[in-house]
Amino acid sequence: MKSRVAPALLLGSGFSQYIGASLAVGLFASAPAAAVGWARILVGATILLLWRHRMPRTAFGTIDWRGLGQAALFGLTLGGMNLAFYVAIDHIAM
Repeated sequence: MKSRVAPALLLGSGFSQYIGASLAVGLFASAPAAAVGWARILVGATILLLWRHRMPRTAFGTIDWRGLGQAALFGLTLGGMNLAFYVAIDHIAM
């Protein structure tokens, strides 16, 4: 069973990455790059919250605040990189 989950996750993540990028490129003509970047971050965060809506717990059953903080920092870093990339694409003459 586990041998089929990893390839499915890989294909699903690649598919969502390419679909998101193609939608973002189409939106650049009608919206500023920063707005497109924020929309992509919000959609991704919403999907993750709907998928993993339970709070992570420690072995003692308490909420794992350290893990949540690390996940939030990782998400903010990826979001910042995405915004910076979209704004850079907006400023390059293509």
